[in-house]
Amino acid sequence: MAVVLLGGFFAWQYNILEYNRTERPFALQLKAVVESYPHERVAFYHGYGDKVLFYMKWDPPVTLLPDETAVRIFLDNNKPGVIISQNRYITETVVSMLPTQPAYAETCYKWESPDRKYRVWLINQDNIQTETKT
Repeated sequence: MAVVLLGGFFAWQYNILEYNRTERPFALQLKAVVESYPHERVAFYHGYGDKVLFYMKWDPPVTLLPDETAVRIFLDNNKPGVIISQNRYITETVVSMLPTQPAYAETCYKWESPDRKYRVWLINQDNIQTETKT
């Protein structure tokens, strides 16, 4: 019985707990960043993270960019914003449209898969001063 319980813990529950270990601090850091943006300028690419939204206590509607065309439209707006995505969804086309380096990235330890880790890009930041003056 003990083998079954310990095996169940390490095979199932331990992975869930390990996965959340870096996600919560990342989401709390992200919450501080996105609070200064209008909610429609904070977007998730390809899919939104339930756990990230939960830890951020994000109440407004989520802007979802389902494909590369939606990303291009979001970027062409020329307003400051934030794009959040997991590594597994980022294609070469999307990378070419975004700033060269993400502003924030979820910690990824060497034993973890980087595919499910989040990265955040701050876009059109040079337009912040222009908008605040008008």
